[in-house]
Amino acid sequence: MTSEPVTKIGMQPVHPGRFVRMEILEDLGLSVARAAGKTLGADGRPSPASRQREGQPVAWKWRSRLEKAFGVSMDTLLRLQAWHDAERMRAHADEVAVTPYVQVDAARRSRARALLCRHQRMQEWHRAG
Repeated sequence: MTSEPVTKIGMQPVHPGRFVRMEILEDLGLSVARAAGKTLGADGRPSPASRQREGQPVAWKWRSRLEKAFGVSMDTLLRLQAWHDAERMRAHADEVAVTPYVQVDAARRSRARALLCRHQRMQEWHRAG
């Protein structure tokens, strides 16, 4: 499996809320308000559409409701969310300043430990003498 972003082959990530609206609700002729209220039992909670507009992740309870009501797999919605989030993070990667970790090889670590032990023994010898 390649670590190359899928966008390099022409595919763009879609937010799961937008996917639900465009691929499920519109095909069934349902408005977001009707689907959220009557089908999914929203009771005044934020609708999937408001989540999509705000770019918030689709919560597990919504994914469960969507799977039960419309047959869309929670796994699919999770993968869409992860893909969407990863692309957003890559778009802002240059804003994150992190120095790469460089592992010290085992021989250098061993020498450093030996020097530290020798130094500690010498300190103990000077204190005792």
